[in-house]
Amino acid sequence: MDGDYVYYVDCDPGIDDALALLYLLQTGVEVVSIGVVQGNVEVAVGAENTARFLALAGRTDIPISLGGHHPMIGEFWGGAAVIHGVDGFGGVELARSEAVFDDLSSSDRLVDLAHRYGTRLRIIALGPLTNIAAAITREPSLPHLVGNITIMGGAYQAAGNVTPHAEANIYADPYAAEHVFSVPWRDLLLVPLDITTQHMFSTADNQRLAASTDPLTQRVAEMVEFYLNACRPKYGGGECPLHDPLAVALAIDAVKLTDVRPCRLSVITGDTPDLGRTVVSMLDEDGAESRTRIALAGEPDLAPLLLNSIGC
Repeated sequence: MDGDYVYYVDCDPGIDDALALLYLLQTGVEVVSIGVVQGNVEVAVGAENTARFLALAGRTDIPISLGGHHPMIGEFWGGAAVIHGVDGFGGVELARSEAVFDDLSSSDRLVDLAHRYGTRLRIIALGPLTNIAAAITREPSLPHLVGNITIMGGAYQAAGNVTPHAEANIYADPYAAEHVFSVPWRDLLLVPLDITTQHMFSTADNQRLAASTDPLTQRVAEMVEFYLNACRPKYGGGECPLHDPLAVALAIDAVKLTDVRPCRLSVITGDTPDLGRTVVSMLDEDGAESRTRIALAGEPDLAPLLLNSIGC
């Protein structure tokens, strides 16, 4: 981890978003803004979740901005109530917050931060890429201004979690993802289901969270209990994948990649059963576009690292 970097987080809270934010805030890195996008829940719900979460964390100093209510083309896809609950937090209600949201939209705030911090700014995208695509439309030089972007999304050889081939963040706004992947970033890392499903969080891990004396950690443990139950039909054995927390760990260099490959990325759009499928074209190590990479394996195992960082 490097204290010289600052972080903009774009998310759609979301239970694993909450666990990722809990982890990120405990690492001590500087989070300069959190943008909210449609995805697991509607933007208004996600923004309220974020505000309540930060209030309980004692971090009302972090500005929250509202982003895209709908994908680039079409309407909000309806969210992931089965996995995250209708409210995004598995029915776990946090106290209301008096937070005042940012006057700028998420995309405008991201452009502002890119000009303010330049390559010191790292983007962590934990939801659909609607806000990131909108920011690029407003400022085409954004991908070269910022230091890097870490994106949780997509599936390479792993099965999708919405359709047989499509992962939820990409499926929720495939046109935005295609736009984001089509521009030359200084450094883009895709964190797909192939690697996130290698890092699991168990019922025993969650019991350690629940035993914390910190009120926010206790509430997140209640959320994760809902998530564990929702994941049981797919993964069995009382485990859930650490999708968003792993993206955070890679973005702050807490988990080191042992298999990362240069590639080209694109997304299938249009009226097709393959809508939202991420297409990965591998390149030679010295490929001209090697600044776009896909993460396929990393160590150490995230769950113990996450729990230790949170103090559990």
